[in-house]
Amino acid sequence: MEEKTKQKIQKFLALFSISVSDTAAENILQFIKFGIVGATNTAISYLLNIAVLFLMRPLNAACCGVYAAAHERDIDLFHAV
Repeated sequence: MEEKTKQKIQKFLALFSISVSDTAAENILQFIKFGIVGATNTAISYLLNIAVLFLMRPLNAACCGVYAAAHERDIDLFHAV
């Protein structure tokens, strides 16, 4: 399958009068694969981040409410004994 893909890359580049060797076509294919993996990783990380922020929204509001109430009464939440 990779051989066919390399040939397709060579044919595509031949449209622009660019000839590449098998090694160069292989390197271009590897670059495309790394790009796909990187884009997929970025998309998955972004979606997970959005999901976690969405799920944590109620907890964040409650936490900020407790902190704001403690701040109004000058209560130190981090060093209270």
